[in-house]
Amino acid sequence: AGFVSRAIAFVLDILIVIAIIAVINGAIALTLDFFLGLDVASCPPLNFGNGVLQSGLICHAANLTRLVLTFVAAPVYFGLFWTLGGQTLGQYVMGLRVVRLDGKRMTFWRSLVRWMGYFVSFFALGIGYLWVLWDDRRQGFMDKLAKTVVVYSWEAKQNEFLLDRIRQKLR
Repeated sequence: AGFVSRAIAFVLDILIVIAIIAVINGAIALTLDFFLGLDVASCPPLNFGNGVLQSGLICHAANLTRLVLTFVAAPVYFGLFWTLGGQTLGQYVMGLRVVRLDGKRMTFWRSLVRWMGYFVSFFALGIGYLWVLWDDRRQGFMDKLAKTVVVYSWEAKQNEFLLDRIRQKLR
C-alpha cells in the first residue's frame, strides 16, 4: 500500500486513540467528582487524620490509573485490531490490511513489535515512515521489524456497465 493511504489511516487511528483516552480519563474524573467530590486535577496532600488520607489516596490512585491507561491505550488498540482482524479502524476506512510475510496470522507479540517500530521510525528522524516511498515492498521500518507488509484489502470488481459499453463500441 502507498504512503498517502497509510498516512491517512495512521492519522485516523491516532485520532481514535486520543478519543478513547479522553473518554477513559473523563469517565474516571467525572465519576470521582460526582460521587466523591474529588477533583483529580488538584489532589489533596496525603496527610494523616480527618479522612484526608483516604480521599488523597483515592485521588492519587485515580491519577495513576489514568496515566497507566493513557500509555496502554494505543498499544492495546493497535495490537488487538492487528491481531484479531489484521487492520485497525483507520486502515479499514482506507482499505488497508497488515499481513505477515510468511502468510500466517498476526500474533499479539508481533503486533506490539510493529507498534514499537513506529517509535523507531519516528526517532530515526521520520526516515522509517518515508522508507515506504522507495522500498520495493513498500515496507517502513515498523514493517521490517515485524516482518509484515501493508496491502490493499478491497476486492477488485469489474465495472460490467463500462465493459458492456466498450464491447458495443468495438462491434
